[in-house]
Formats: sequence, structure tokens, C-alpha cells
Amino acid sequence: MTVATKSPRLASRLINGILSIKPLANFAKQRARQMMIDRSDSIGVPWLERVAELRSKDLEADLEQVKNAQITYPDYYLRPFHAYDAGNLGWEAATEVEVAAYAVHSRIWQDAGADGDPKLRRSYHEILKQQIQTAPLDILDVGCSIGMSTFALQTNFPTAKITGLDLSPNFLSPIANLSLIPTTSLGCTPPPNLQVYPMLHSIWCRCF
Repeated sequence: MTVATKSPRLASRLINGILSIKPLANFAKQRARQMMIDRSDSIGVPWLERVAELRSKDLEADLEQVKNAQITYPDYYLRPFHAYDAGNLGWEAATEVEVAAYAVHSRIWQDAGADGDPKLRRSYHEILKQQIQTAPLDILDVGCSIGMSTFALQTNFPTAKITGLDLSPNFLSPIANLSLIPTTSLGCTPPPNLQVYPMLHSIWCRCF
């Protein structure tokens, strides 16, 4: 018996064709963004307020600390990404990634709410600890974004030297200012004696 199934590629081409119509694409992006904002607010993470707090800081000054003029970005990194026209090289993505993580991860477990993100991180740290017999001394967090995963690693491995590495200086610049370190994350709040040092396009974190 032959079963006829729709090709995933056909469905993808259809969706991409629809989204290639700019007015429809803009409508879809705006609708998806508003859904994320509403979800974030519903779990007690005020999206607009948190983003406004970050943008009220002197991010441009912090950007200069971590910028590396010698980096040549690959073509894909210069394209719009996740509905952001500037991709990962803009302030919109950099200041919204934290609240977006809360919104997305709130649905992983039923009724997890704002604890969904730290719960997710705790789950894979528990597995990691089961596999590692000796506490690591050096950890490289590749693609660390604004450091939520980096600070979670520091909390779980407080004696290790943690290096967060990311292509986007916009993502790293909020971390360069300790006052901008994410504090709403139950599992990602850094220890009080954490010091952060910008190194080109990476952030070096160490507890002393």
C-alpha cells in the first residue's frame, strides 16, 4: 500500500513564499513579537520594563570595551535573524534575549512560568555533574549571548574560570557592566564576588 504524504520541503517552500511578501512577513513578525511580550508579562517578567531598563544604560560605552575591529563576520551573521532586521549585531536583539528566553522556556514544563528557564538550565547541569567526576577548572561557554548560561555555569562550578565567547559585541556589552547582569533569573544570578573582564569578543568570569 502506498501512503501519500506531503513533503516537508514543499511546506517549507510554501511558508517561505508567503513570508517573502514583505507586508505579510512584517505582520507575522509583529504578531509573533506581541505574543512573546504577552507571554512574558503573564509569567511575571515585565518585557517592556526590563528592556527599557537595559536601554537606559550607556550601552555604547560598554560596546567599545568589547568590540574587536579585526573580526570579519560571516555573511549569515549580517542577515536578519529571529525577526530582528539587524540580526545579532543590534541592540534590539541584545536587550530582548533575556526576556525572550523566559517567555520561550516557560512552556517547556506545565505551569513552570518564570522558573522554566532556570529549571531548564538546572536540568542539564545536573546531567553534566553526573558525567563529570572532577570539578572543571576551566569552562568555555561558546555562543554565550548575554551570559545567562555563563552565570548559571559559574553558580554550579564556583571555583572554575568561566569564559563566555560570542560573535556579537552587542550581546557582550551588557555583561561588561556588572549592573546589567541578569538578576531576575533564579538559576542564573551570579555570586556577589563575581568579577567580569571584557577580552575582545569574549568575557572572562572568575570567582575569587
